[in-house]
Amino acid sequence: MQQLNSKLVLSTPDSYYLLEVNQIVYCRESGAETTLFFKNGEQLKVGLPIKRIKDKIRRDTFFYTDDSCLVNVLYVQQLQQIAAGELLLSNGTVLSISSQKKQAVLHFLKNTARIQI
Repeated sequence: MQQLNSKLVLSTPDSYYLLEVNQIVYCRESGAETTLFFKNGEQLKVGLPIKRIKDKIRRDTFFYTDDSCLVNVLYVQQLQQIAAGELLLSNGTVLSISSQKKQAVLHFLKNTARIQI
């Protein structure tokens, strides 16, 4: 696994994938596998822990909502129900933010370039 400019190279037992990092909406780890969810609706399951993927992508664009979910800030549409901790993504997915990650997520979002209305 390596990153080439804005591409991430991942492999499965039968293929290598050159993926556009900015097309990844979020990643979800389940057991020893991580599923990547893309802007176009496609999914890719790889036999890697999410931490290995996080280590290869830009830290200023992706953040954890809990220990098993990594989100691309480019696709965060709304932080809703701040007390409950839910993110609405541009593809309609709603993700919960763990109580342990809530402050880190708020800090990350506050430090992302934005216009406040």
